[in-house]
Amino acid sequence: MRRHISIVLALFVLWTGTALAQTTPATAGTEAPSEPENSLQQQADAFIRLYNQLCVQHIVQLDTLRQQLQNQPPLEPYKAEYFLQGIPGKAWPISGMGGTYVIAIPDEVDICSVYALRADTTRIEAQFQAIATDAPADMQSSVYKDDYRIVESNVIHHQSYTWTLPEAPRQILLILSTSSNPPEAVPQSMASITITGK
Repeated sequence: MRRHISIVLALFVLWTGTALAQTTPATAGTEAPSEPENSLQQQADAFIRLYNQLCVQHIVQLDTLRQQLQNQPPLEPYKAEYFLQGIPGKAWPISGMGGTYVIAIPDEVDICSVYALRADTTRIEAQFQAIATDAPADMQSSVYKDDYRIVESNVIHHQSYTWTLPEAPRQILLILSTSSNPPEAVPQSMASITITGK
């Protein structure tokens, strides 16, 4: 995975008012996933690509992402409410990538989420971990939470990581939730990224 240098620069300016010199992106130590063998693997790749390119790379400039999506028809408010978890905002369906996806961005909160109705969760988790552990330059990646919850026959895996700068009051929180056997109309995977702290 490429390091997200633009995020480092923007966050450092946001926190300290001082710009950092941009460095050459590097690749993470995690090996790239094998070529997808079936539609669920393809949907996993599409899900992570949406998460990385839309949410992760725009977390410090969500207004830009909102502008890019403004010409796309959003979900009706009563449908968007589930994906926004009751927070005012908009959610957009994403089609044409082999599956069913939704991106959700609240109006006044620095958070961006992507949902996939169905996808290979093992593949998603591996690629999410590759992104989450490959913190931008000068930032540290740490495991924040990694737990499982069983609801009837459904195993829900919730994991999250933080990206932090030394002595900085804010941090980036990356979250992934996957389900082994969700109800038919419930998304199987959700990944989000947000800025937390003062």
